[in-house]
Amino acid sequence: KKLTKGVRVTVEEDNVNVDLAVTVDYGYNIPATCQKVQSKVQNAIENMTGLSCNAVNIRIAGVNMKKGQ
Repeated sequence: KKLTKGVRVTVEEDNVNVDLAVTVDYGYNIPATCQKVQSKVQNAIENMTGLSCNAVNIRIAGVNMKKGQ
């Protein structure tokens, strides 16, 4: 699979906006997981590039069901 599938980054001047499509395993708390991902992505972008990350938008692309359930 392509590594960039489900990722869109827009840079305007010194501001970055990120759109992510993620698949979550069944049983995980979706709001808490999304909040952690948003925080980690924002911190990584700001630390690596020095740019300000305005938004990290997450779309749930699907839920992986565990085998046997």
